[in-house]
Formats: sequence, C-alpha cells, structure tokens
Amino acid sequence: MDYIIVTGKNHDELENTVRRQIERGYEPIGGVAVNTETYRISDNTYNVAKMKSSSVKFYQSMIRRYEEKPTRKEI
Repeated sequence: MDYIIVTGKNHDELENTVRRQIERGYEPIGGVAVNTETYRISDNTYNVAKMKSSSVKFYQSMIRRYEEKPTRKEI
C-alpha cells in the first residue's frame, strides 16, 4: 500500500490534484484539512482557516492499495 498527502492552495486546486491521483489508482481517506490560525478574543479561542493568507494550504491523505497475491493455501 502507498500513502501520500496531496496539497492545494485552494479548494479547486486540491480537488483537481485529488482527481488526478484517483486516476492513478489512489483513493482519499479521511477528510480535508486546512491550516488554521488561532485567535484569542477575551476568554474565547478561535481557530479559523487562513483564507486571506498566501500561505493557506488544503490537505488530503490518500492511499493506493495493491492486489494481494494469493498464498499457496488459497490456490
């Protein structure tokens, strides 16, 4: 099995990258992650996506499974 994490600068770029990897035999696992910034206002802490920052990144983990070869017992 192969495991990769693909990234994109925005949702559309990540979606295109994921589609290309699906064509190569990978499948997404888990959800999409976005890097965040933490803000503290009064006693509350907020994590928000860096939507206005040039450093925003979207991430998706993907795996590609290989067909298992049958063992002698299965033949």
